[in-house]
Amino acid sequence: MGMEPLVMGGCAVLRARAGPPPDEVGLRDRAGRRKDSRLRRSGTMYGADCLSALQTIHPSASNEHERSHDEKSRYHLRAAFKERERKGLMDRPIIQGEESWMNQFSLNPVLLKDILDHAKPMGHHQKVRNLNLGFGFIYYGVVRALRPKHTLVIGSGYGFSVICLALALKDNGVGSLSFVDPSYSLLKDGPAKTVGGRNTWKDPDDVSRHFGRFGVDRVVTHFKMASNEFFTGYKGLGLPKVDVAFIDGNHSFENVRDDFVNVVKQSRKNTYVFLHDTNIYVREMLRHAGVKKWLKVLRQDDQAFEMVDFPFSSGVALVRIVEPKVWKQFP
Repeated sequence: MGMEPLVMGGCAVLRARAGPPPDEVGLRDRAGRRKDSRLRRSGTMYGADCLSALQTIHPSASNEHERSHDEKSRYHLRAAFKERERKGLMDRPIIQGEESWMNQFSLNPVLLKDILDHAKPMGHHQKVRNLNLGFGFIYYGVVRALRPKHTLVIGSGYGFSVICLALALKDNGVGSLSFVDPSYSLLKDGPAKTVGGRNTWKDPDDVSRHFGRFGVDRVVTHFKMASNEFFTGYKGLGLPKVDVAFIDGNHSFENVRDDFVNVVKQSRKNTYVFLHDTNIYVREMLRHAGVKKWLKVLRQDDQAFEMVDFPFSSGVALVRIVEPKVWKQFP
């Protein structure tokens, strides 16, 4: 893969001629502001190549004070590569998981656009025009902060919630995600089983390619089955306790209740559960309107649950399980 100089704002930027969408490592001043000088590296660029490319970047500061900040940034970057060289890592790719400020951060503009185009979020308060994932940033941020070992997602039309959560696990360098969806479709299976199902997950190879597009195919395991079937065989699957869950399956009150209670049974204190579609008033007149009703039940026991509801777009609530044994009180 070659590199070619690109002049932007009076400074030199390196652009890959070929290869996967590049990650971007920004140089920042003491106040945390991004400098115009940048080093772009793809996920397969090696340490020696990075150092060679770095040497072609020239200061773009307009005065001595800013230039000194640029020089310090480049000094620290060179120091990082020299440390890799000392440890014998220069011929190995810079991979996610290394304890360095060079760790990959997935949410670059290229990937944000890819998520919005191909994971097709619906009702997550997103804005395609300015690459805003809406609630997706909350999903990602919660997992980055909590560092869960096991995340569970029940239901997704095109995988938006799965991808946002899985990218955070990938960037954390630890954790796995179980994705449960029987791949129902409204036309094939009818409204009694699904309203938002798109039959996206019927073929295992297509599922793997879809998640591979975002680099999370090794993080996500898809279980093509209904959630009640999944929970019946949960222990047999050898899965750990749930640390973070996202419930977006069948929206009837009975199914929302059963999914939540089954999640709690496999959870622990301080497990967090997302409930999507808390703000769809049209569904209040339909069978698939159980999320808002279920939240009213949970609010009655503030000793067992803490929650915050985001009533924007289709709405999403985040529930913290304070007392995991509370499931015994539900029918």
